[in-house]
Amino acid sequence: MKALSIFLLSITILISCNNKEKDQGTTSSDLQQVEMTIEGMTCNGCEQTIEANVMKLDGIKSIKADHETGKASLEYDAANADMAEIKKVIAEKGYNVTAVAKKENISKE
Repeated sequence: MKALSIFLLSITILISCNNKEKDQGTTSSDLQQVEMTIEGMTCNGCEQTIEANVMKLDGIKSIKADHETGKASLEYDAANADMAEIKKVIAEKGYNVTAVAKKENISKE
């Protein structure tokens, strides 16, 4: 029973440490919001493919793709994410980013 308690406590500590690292990565950063025009999205599956693969990249806070409008809203840390890499990941999945428009700058200090 004592070993189980120690194991559970260790897991709890590891999980909380991992969450803190993620949070610290975006607290003092330069967050950017952009709207991308993406050709080739035809369904919810396309949206999910783009969202899941872009979220794997460092510095991405959120992305929401919409196949009906052909747009995706992206919030990312400009210090840790590269727009060229984001476009590359989207292109590798068969879609084409035709435009990127900056929505606003969200500096957190």
